[in-house]
Amino acid sequence: MQEQIEMHNKKVISSLPRSIKPPSSPFYNWFRSYVRSLTSAGSDDAQSNRMVMIGWVAVIGFPLYGWIWSVAYPQPYENFALRFLGVALALPLLFARRMQKKRWMAGYSYVALTYMAPYFFTFMFLMNDGSSVWAQSLLIAVVALFLFDGLFATISWLVGTTLAYLTFVAVIGRIGWPSSAILVNLPIDIFAILLVSVSKVSRRIIEEEKLNGMAAVLGSISHELRTPLLSVHASAKGLKQYVPTLVDFYKKHSDLAIGAERLPSRQLEMTLPAIERIQAEVQSMNSAIDLLLVNAGRAREKPQLVNVFSVKDVMERAVAWYPFESDKYRALVTLDIKTDFKIEANEDLMSMVIVNLLKNALRAVARARKGDIRIVVEAKGHGGRITIRDTGCGIPADQMAHIFTRFHSYPAHEGTGIGLAFCRETLASWGAKIICRSEEGAFCEFVMLFKALGNAAPERV
Repeated sequence: MQEQIEMHNKKVISSLPRSIKPPSSPFYNWFRSYVRSLTSAGSDDAQSNRMVMIGWVAVIGFPLYGWIWSVAYPQPYENFALRFLGVALALPLLFARRMQKKRWMAGYSYVALTYMAPYFFTFMFLMNDGSSVWAQSLLIAVVALFLFDGLFATISWLVGTTLAYLTFVAVIGRIGWPSSAILVNLPIDIFAILLVSVSKVSRRIIEEEKLNGMAAVLGSISHELRTPLLSVHASAKGLKQYVPTLVDFYKKHSDLAIGAERLPSRQLEMTLPAIERIQAEVQSMNSAIDLLLVNAGRAREKPQLVNVFSVKDVMERAVAWYPFESDKYRALVTLDIKTDFKIEANEDLMSMVIVNLLKNALRAVARARKGDIRIVVEAKGHGGRITIRDTGCGIPADQMAHIFTRFHSYPAHEGTGIGLAFCRETLASWGAKIICRSEEGAFCEFVMLFKALGNAAPERV
C-alpha cells in the first residue's frame, strides 16, 4: 500500500508543470541588473535613479501613446511636436546618475520634469476639454511627480500647471474660466497629492519608530549588561595585578606543596593568559554594545564633534581594537598603508565604520570557509581612498542594489540591517561616499572615497 502511495505521488509530481527559467542571455542579465540598480530604495543615488526611470518612461511613452491616442483610440486633440520635445528633454535624464555632480543637472532636471509631467499633461487635458482619458493620465503624472521631494514637486506642479493654462489661453485666443468638466478633476488631483505626501511621511514615521524602539531596547539591554561586565572587568584587573606574584611565590616554594596542593606547571602558566582572555571578552562585549548603540543612532541627524586626523592612525587603532575571536581570524587581516592622508571627521564614528565593515568581511570569510581580508589606505588625486576587500562568499547580484537599505540584511537571519546604512549615512555627513563591488563566491570590496580638505566632493573611482 505504501509503495502504491509513493508511486502515485511521483506521478502527480512529474505531471506538475516545470518552472520556467528566465532567459540567461547577456542582455537579459544586464537588463535585470540595471532595473534592480534603479529600484534600490535607500540608495544615495535614489533621486537620480528616479530621474533615469522617468527618462525611460518619457522616451518610450511619449511616442507610443501619441500613436495610441491618435490612431488606436483617437482623441479630439493631439500634438506630436510637444511629444518629441518631451523625448528630447528626457534623453539626458537617462544619464542622470553619471551627471548628478554637474552643477547644471539639478536645474535641468527641474525644467525637464516640469515640462514632462504637469505642463504637458495639463495642457493636453485642457485641449481635450477634460476627457476621462486625459483626466486619468494627468492624475498618474501628478502622482509620479510627487514621488520626488515634496517642495520640489509642489513648485514644479504649480509652475507647470500655470504655464500649461497660459499656453492653453494663447492657443484658443481667449481668457476663460475652465469648464466644470475640467475643474471637477482639481479636487481629485489635490487628494492624490495629499495621499502620496501622507504615505511618504508615514514611511518615514515607521522607520523612525523602528529606530527609536531599537535604540530604547538596546539602551535598556546595554545598561543591564554593562554592570556585570564592569564587575567582571574590575575582578579580572585585580586578579591580573596579584596573580603573577602568587604564581612566582608558588614556583619558589612548590616543594612545600604535597598531594592535592601541588598544581601542574602547565596549568599554572595558563593562569595569566586566561585572565587576559577574560578581559578581551569583556572588551569584545563592550565593543559589540557600543557598535549596536551607534548603529541604532542616526549620525546625519546628530551634531558631531569633528576634527582633522590621520587616516593611518585611526585605521591602525580600529584594527588593533577589533575583538577578533582568535589569532587565526586576526591573521586573515592585512592592513596596507600605501600613502597616508588626513580627513575632517569624527574619529570615534570613523572607527565604528571600519569595525562594521571589518565585521561583515569576517562573516563573509567564515561563511565561505575560505579567503582573507585586505585593507588598503591610499591618497588618490585630491582626496583619499580606503578599500576593504575580502575573498569570501561575495554578495549575489540581486542583493547588490539593496545592501545599503536600512533594515535590509543578507542573509536575512544575520544582523539587523542597519550596519551598512549607518556607514553610508555617517560617511555622507562628512561629504564622503561608499560604494560596493562584489562577485558571488569570489570577493566583495567596499571603497570609501574621501574629499581632500577644503574640497566640495570626493574623488570618483
